[in-house]
Amino acid sequence: MISVETIDSLKQVDPLDWDRVASRHVFACHGLLSTMEDTSLTYHPRYYLARDTWGITAVAPCYLGYSQRDVDGLDQLLFGRLSKLPPMLRLSVAPTLVCGPRFGITSNVLIDPNRNSEDHRRITEKVIDAMVEDARNNSWTLCFTNVIDKSTPLSETLRARRFGRALDLPAMVLNLRWKSFDDYLRGLRDMHPSTVKGIKWERRRARKVGLDVLPDWDPSTDLRVAHKLLDDHYRRLNGAPFPYHQKFLETLLRRMGNKLVFYTAVHANTLLGVAVGFRGEGSIALSMLGVVQPASRAKAVYFNTCYNQPIEDAIANGIERLFMGKLLYDVKARRGLEMLPLHVYVRFPSRLRQSLVQPAFSYQVRILTARHRHLPVVQEDLRRAP
Repeated sequence: MISVETIDSLKQVDPLDWDRVASRHVFACHGLLSTMEDTSLTYHPRYYLARDTWGITAVAPCYLGYSQRDVDGLDQLLFGRLSKLPPMLRLSVAPTLVCGPRFGITSNVLIDPNRNSEDHRRITEKVIDAMVEDARNNSWTLCFTNVIDKSTPLSETLRARRFGRALDLPAMVLNLRWKSFDDYLRGLRDMHPSTVKGIKWERRRARKVGLDVLPDWDPSTDLRVAHKLLDDHYRRLNGAPFPYHQKFLETLLRRMGNKLVFYTAVHANTLLGVAVGFRGEGSIALSMLGVVQPASRAKAVYFNTCYNQPIEDAIANGIERLFMGKLLYDVKARRGLEMLPLHVYVRFPSRLRQSLVQPAFSYQVRILTARHRHLPVVQEDLRRAP
């Protein structure tokens, strides 16, 4: 017999019990989620736990968004240029229960890896049905974001429950099939020779001006400066403050251990750039960035911190793939990255609202498909993300 319970804080569950199910997925592990919960300015977590006689058998990290900003611009994603109309017509996604990582990619419903495929399907259905009921009782929209849309119990259940389906912004992935960084450049030269010239210039420029990009966290680095770099970058990109307070990096360093990847760019003892990522099984996902804007171009801080040095280190350390987030698609494609298509599934509280937005979803799929048609697509099955 499987039962599903809802909690609002990971303080209500034993970290070992949680990680027995979720630790293989770095963006769903207890250390990261508890850090987000304890240091966030806007995060309203809600977790679903499935239990049977053996204990916790599945977990689903979710969060509540009470405004458009809380749900990372889902209205803008789903409705595009028409995103100002849904709030006026009471068709906005918010308030919504979002099932999916706040950043990064992972399975939406995580199930004990020791369970067989039939158990996976049955447990997934049970957890989703509990979410649907919870959303209905509270008049929330229910969204599943960053879904790697293969034939899985998750996608099949969402379709059976008549969720609307649209495109999420794709992620960009670099499959590391080279033996060295020089080998990587040789492979890239045939497709993007001008990019290879640019990379060589960036690396020469860093050496010339004495810019050091360090792959390990230096205890002497001022975390307040690193946090300000992340905050400044987030404000430029999103028009809002970085959603975690000053203790975020300190707590992350303490709780994540060797799962955390931390790059710093230093020039003349001054911190000019920081990139934060997470290490999964055979993969690394770079998720947060901050660079001093005026110095970025002159000293090639951005490209050496976010691309060149991480790629070189990942190849040297036998990492299979790098996840490098969303946006800047053409820049990343020219550096050998491929597009990982993602989907978002949405179910509104009423059937009328669902039927009214479905044509907009269909239009959104056509627009985003055309916009990203030129990008190379990942061919291998990346169903299990970091």
